[in-house]
Amino acid sequence: MLYPVEELRDRRVPLLFQGAFAADLHFEDAGSGDAGVVNGRYQFTVPWPPVEQAAFEVLRARWQQDVAPAIHKVNFAIEPRRFGPCGKECFLLDLKLTAQKTARLQQICDTEGKADVMIDPPTRSLLLHNLRVEPHCRGVLGAVVNFVAPFLTKSYGDVALLQMPKDLPFTIDAVGSSADSIFIAGKVEWIANAGMSSAQVSQSHQP
Repeated sequence: MLYPVEELRDRRVPLLFQGAFAADLHFEDAGSGDAGVVNGRYQFTVPWPPVEQAAFEVLRARWQQDVAPAIHKVNFAIEPRRFGPCGKECFLLDLKLTAQKTARLQQICDTEGKADVMIDPPTRSLLLHNLRVEPHCRGVLGAVVNFVAPFLTKSYGDVALLQMPKDLPFTIDAVGSSADSIFIAGKVEWIANAGMSSAQVSQSHQP
């Protein structure tokens, strides 16, 4: 996660995926020492709730920022309320953003957004792309209204939703979702001494 705010650092959350794994693999001399090839295709279906909770930890934020020449040191807080699938290649983002200068001078924005899912083959990751946000703000700190939508679009526009570990020989070629799960599918391409050991490959194929 990359915020366009100096006080907020990039954040990453490691995920332990547990779900249904199906693969059609071809083994050639695998496990025979230094030689061997494993290739084929896989599909992994992941329950969504654990992914959403991890995303909440990344999206939640607090910082202080100037929003106008005459309005300095405004305290901001982002509290995620929902982050999840809303269709085959669509994700919904529901946030509460609070901007407070004093106890009486504040703005609260209930912000809804939708984003498309884009596959980035070189990095083997899924990106949230083309974010569209619609803030509904109430309060007396009017300068925040024009600040909210561009800030959120810049912050969440190309968030890496999922990324394969570097030592896992899986590509990401397709993605889809339902109301409570997401699936990713692609190729398995492993060559001895070019990726993982045969023991690691065996462990990776466990459901």
